[in-house]
Amino acid sequence: MKVAIKSCDLIVVGDSEECKNLLLGMTSNPLLDRLYRRYIRRNDVDNTLKLLGEYQVNQKYKTLKNNLLNAIKDQATCAENNLEDYGEYVPVRIVLFDLPYSVIDDDIPLEDYDNNDGEPFWMRPEYIVEKYSKIKKI
Repeated sequence: MKVAIKSCDLIVVGDSEECKNLLLGMTSNPLLDRLYRRYIRRNDVDNTLKLLGEYQVNQKYKTLKNNLLNAIKDQATCAENNLEDYGEYVPVRIVLFDLPYSVIDDDIPLEDYDNNDGEPFWMRPEYIVEKYSKIKKI
């Protein structure tokens, strides 16, 4: 599955397993762990970008890391513009790009992200559908 960076829009960054492999090595840092498991708080965007940018990766992950950096920058700008225009800040986070997951993600409350200490939602597609889908099985 593909993952994307989301705030106002979706920007595809790469494969979910590769993203997991890249970010798992960074989770010892609290800000990068938030990127991996939850979302980036507004006041943490610059520091998160700086830490991610400084993190050394092997050649295999350079493109993915650059995709993440560029997408986070773009969506952070979008989030700030949304705050200015509509008075609402939509946090920057990693989501599954594939349907229906990217649509269902809108129904996940931020408090559920805040309380997530396990695998990120973008690594648990079945859980997302089961817990947050508005379409119930008959």
